[in-house]
Order: sequence, then C-alpha cells, then structure tokens
Amino acid sequence: MTRPLLHDYFRSSACYRVRILLNLKGVDYDRHSVNLAEGAQKDPAYRALNPQGFVPMLEIDGLKLTQSLSIAVYLDQTRPEPLLMPRDPADGAHVRALALQAHVGARNGLRPIARDEDFGQMVPIPVRCTEPEALRAVGWQSNSAGLRQLRDELRAFLRAALTPA
Repeated sequence: MTRPLLHDYFRSSACYRVRILLNLKGVDYDRHSVNLAEGAQKDPAYRALNPQGFVPMLEIDGLKLTQSLSIAVYLDQTRPEPLLMPRDPADGAHVRALALQAHVGARNGLRPIARDEDFGQMVPIPVRCTEPEALRAVGWQSNSAGLRQLRDELRAFLRAALTPA
C-alpha cells in the first residue's frame, strides 16, 4: 500500500487543518508542496492531477480527495480511532454544520453568524469563541451524553475546523 500524499501549501489554513487531522489519526503521509504564491496550482501537471487546482488535495486509498472538511469526514469514517466526530448521527450533523458555518464564513472573509436565542436576532459568532459558545450559537442542544462528555469527542474536530483562514 502506498503512503498517502498531501498536496499542500504551508500557509494554507485548510492544509493546516488536514495536517492536524492526519497527525491526530496517526496517518503517516508524504507532502508535496504546491506554492500558491508562485502560482504552482495553475501548473498543467498539477491541474491534470487536480482540475480544481485547490489545496489541500489528499491522495489516499486510491482516491484524490479535496476540501478539508470532506477529507476530515473521510478520515473519520475510514480510520475511526481516535474519534473526531460523535457517532450519533444527529450530533454529528450539528458538528458538521458548525464546522461548515465557520469554514465558509472564514473563507469568504465573513464572520459566521447565528441566531442568539436570548435576544432573538442574528449575531456574529466570536472568532475566538469557546467550544460551548460555538455549539450554543448554532443551536445545538445535545440529546445524547451531554455537552461535557461530547466536548472531549469533539475537541479535535472543532479545533481543526475552527482554525482561522
């Protein structure tokens, strides 16, 4: 079996998330630098490999995966230890919603927003918010083991997903 290959750029927060996840999962991998500052993502050889030209791209298990959050889900489903997301489907959906909201907002230069139940209006999620604040901001009320237990299961995924761009 060939070692996974991560196509990344050292200054990319999305690549940083994938490096965190690979290391948390204990996956040995090789790296191929795609220097975005020099336009390496436009190189025909790289575009033949990855038509989007984005980083990160992870070659693993015979697949070419893009988008850091999709890579995170794949790694968690194929390498379940240590667990990055709750096994409960509803709790996992809330975690992915939070991660996507933070990711899309950061990528577009916007601060993620959520409805503040105390004031009934949309408010920005603080960029340096704590995990319970972030969970509350997306309306997550855990129906399973409770926030204290789930916090330990979610910590790695949230830290990787909430890494600012």
